[in-house]
Amino acid sequence: MAYFARGGANFFLVKALSTRHIYLFEGNQGPSLSQGGLIAAEGERFEDLGSMFEALRPHAARILGLERSFC
Repeated sequence: MAYFARGGANFFLVKALSTRHIYLFEGNQGPSLSQGGLIAAEGERFEDLGSMFEALRPHAARILGLERSFC
C-alpha cells in the first residue's frame, strides 16, 4: 500500500476457488480485502486470464508510456 500511495503501479490478483473467477484490485484495496474479502473491495472480475490481459493492455500502455503502441 505504501508503494501505491507514492504513485507506484501495483495490484492484488485473487482467484476465487469456488467460481474460478479472477479478480483484480488496485493497490489501495489491501485493507478492504483483508478485512472483508472479495465482497468488501472494489475491483474487476474476469472469467479467464485472456480477458484479464486484454483489459489490462490500455493500463499497461499508460503506465509504460506506450499508449500508441498498444491501443
